[in-house]
Amino acid sequence: MKQLQYSAIEHLSFLSVIGPDSKKFLQGQSSCQFNNFEIGQQKLGSFSDAKGRVYGTFNAIAIEDGFLLQMSKDIIEHCLTHLKKYAAFFKVTLSDEQRNFHGIGLQGDVIQCRFLPNFDQCNVVKNAKGVWIKQNDQQIQCWINPLNDQYDSIFETIESDATYQTDIWLDQSIEAGIAWLSFENIGEFVAQMLNLDLIDAVDFKKGCYTGQEIIARLHYKGKSKKRMHRVAVPERVTAGTIIVNSENKAIGKVVNSSSTQALISATNNEQFFFEDKLENSLELLDLPYEVSE
Repeated sequence: MKQLQYSAIEHLSFLSVIGPDSKKFLQGQSSCQFNNFEIGQQKLGSFSDAKGRVYGTFNAIAIEDGFLLQMSKDIIEHCLTHLKKYAAFFKVTLSDEQRNFHGIGLQGDVIQCRFLPNFDQCNVVKNAKGVWIKQNDQQIQCWINPLNDQYDSIFETIESDATYQTDIWLDQSIEAGIAWLSFENIGEFVAQMLNLDLIDAVDFKKGCYTGQEIIARLHYKGKSKKRMHRVAVPERVTAGTIIVNSENKAIGKVVNSSSTQALISATNNEQFFFEDKLENSLELLDLPYEVSE
């Protein structure tokens, strides 16, 4: 079997924020720190409303003239609509980039790929062919520009060099405990319910941003009764599916799911079940970080 696997990244795409005020604009809207963001870096973050409820999670990628915000495809339009209310006061242009990039995730012996750019000391490369994001030495995201004249040859090379595997990139995110908020869950959680504070997606030392007061108060003076957990599932589950306890009482919702595992945001110290299916509890799986109870 080939030592390299690939999977289509069908659940994610990009929202771009371009212009001289892009850093200043995003600094006032997001949970992460943009002031010390350099070209080629990437950083996890989120957008919240004035009540601290998350309406978007993202991986921000700094490019020469602004930022690409990687997020679930189905929330891009909502995020654009919300952010444009504030963008009018800044020299920025916000755009939906779904048509400009097609995503492929590579996993395994990525050094054998014949078309990858030279990453040098940087984990992100943007060129005429697309955007290339190095997660680690075994995992690379290839966001290929469909208008580039090498588009077809790149896909042919991937099919030649790698074996197709379903869900490998979605599974990777779930195993890493990284939430990609979907449309069904807009406004359902505060940052701590998605463990965003545990993966450096919230900077509690930065200045004010929309929703900051609620998120900071919970961090310094309170305790989140709900956290995100990883569980085994028998089949793919729709985001927003209700999670219940042993008394069939709703205690949370599904955040992301593949065909074998899911991230759920639910009350701590409970057994987890799907609604009206109390015969089998959901097996709790490990996350790469400690979840405080």
